[in-house]
Amino acid sequence: MLKFLLFYFIAINICFGTTNLESHLDNIEMNDLSQIIESKYLRVLTTKNSFDYYIYQGRHKGYQYELVKKFIAKLNSKYMKKSPIKIQFEMIPVDYDKLIPMLNSGKGDLIATNFTITKLRSKVLSFSKPYLISDELVIKNKNIDEIDSIHVRKSSSYYESLKKSEYQTKISPESLDTVNLIELVSLGQYEATVSDTVYAKISENVFNNIIILKKPLSSNQKIAWAVRTKSPDLLKEVNLFIPKI
Repeated sequence: MLKFLLFYFIAINICFGTTNLESHLDNIEMNDLSQIIESKYLRVLTTKNSFDYYIYQGRHKGYQYELVKKFIAKLNSKYMKKSPIKIQFEMIPVDYDKLIPMLNSGKGDLIATNFTITKLRSKVLSFSKPYLISDELVIKNKNIDEIDSIHVRKSSSYYESLKKSEYQTKISPESLDTVNLIELVSLGQYEATVSDTVYAKISENVFNNIIILKKPLSSNQKIAWAVRTKSPDLLKEVNLFIPKI
């Protein structure tokens, strides 16, 4: 699986699909499964990185994109067998801190990214079954002996974990995803950051100047998709799909 994920991570000449994105962001629709089937359209909120979703040489790619494509195929086989027009989906890449507000304001139907289940998020979202169990790992520049501070996004689950640790936390811009932060650590711009297991292991094959600390910041974190609390039918279909990932 690591080789499969590494392909997405190191792809070159990456760009994100932003054409007419602004017009989509203005659409407010509190869809559940029945509305999605009727409109034949699913809006998927994801993140701006070369792991979740990107466009390479005009083709849509990314780990989350491939998972969503399989999920839509499952919905079509179940609900649209006799329909000549099938359910389509759109990936909407946004900054991490916009994922929850956009979902709950009706500007998306599903969050598909490496989204850690937390108590705080569970108060405002309905999480699916986890599709991945991961540790949160500290990654430091190899030329740093002692870590004085760790940079993470305030919207990340890592921020909550760091508040319980002995490390000093520094806030990074929300426009920088985990991949960006690991690269800045490798370049010596930041001393350290935090990543889940998948990103960390891939990064070892990409960046030369990083070291992953053996002791996890936290362990057995559950990674899942999420929907609005008032989308129970969509959540049910996602949960039926998750064990097959």
